Amino acid sequence: LVVTPPGRPGVVARALSIGTLVERVLAEITAPLGRPVRAAEPLTLLLYETREEYLAHSRASGENPEQALGWTSGHYSLAEDLSRMYVPEDDAGARRLIGVYAHELTHHWLARRAPFAAHTRRAEGERGYWLVEGFATFVEELALDPANDAWSAANPRAWSQDLVASADAADLLGWDAVFDASHEDFARLSTEPSRSITLAWRLGALARESEARVFYAQAAATCHWLYASDSGARRGVLLDLLRCAYTGTADVAL
Repeated sequence: LVVTPPGRPGVVARALSIGTLVERVLAEITAPLGRPVRAAEPLTLLLYETREEYLAHSRASGENPEQALGWTSGHYSLAEDLSRMYVPEDDAGARRLIGVYAHELTHHWLARRAPFAAHTRRAEGERGYWLVEGFATFVEELALDPANDAWSAANPRAWSQDLVASADAADLLGWDAVFDASHEDFARLSTEPSRSITLAWRLGALARESEARVFYAQAAATCHWLYASDSGARRGVLLDLLRCAYTGTADVAL
């Protein structure tokens, strides 16, 4: 369910087509865990025309929008059971809608529709937060083609893989720290750009990244590796870790 002012109907249509495809992708990826929960209520997205309006409504709801925005233009609110986003006015920003909504809808779907959704229970201090943001970024980076209702896990230009492969070891976070992190640990990471990384897929592109962004990249690159390496041999491990992370039933640190 997309709720938004009527000024940009094309954006609404795009959001609906992305949502339909992402829900199918998530159902197919998690199929080995069982049938998705089909809740009676829709998954609600509130689309705002400006960042200012988005922030104002987020503040009114008790969210911390400056932190929640991070490096995207939206977030999923578990407490309110809805997603919020704003659509940048420029064409490039509007095109990024596909990735942003795929990311937020993944959070929303895993909490409400995944096969394990009825048993979702995460405590703030639990380890394994890398799976929450890593898997959402992994889905964001899939080759999604709503126009043809198609998708592929093969995306050699995925930002997370490019950054991790291109970065010096000193620019990455310690892998043990990433895998052991709780949500509280993640929230303590700096959002200020602090390292410069030359990316491979964009000639001359020097990415200025923060600790939080590097966390996202390392977490997502791990999900890509678990899903695709050795012709998918570790895919079941990824799904088991994801289920454990959302249900709090086991240690999910690698």
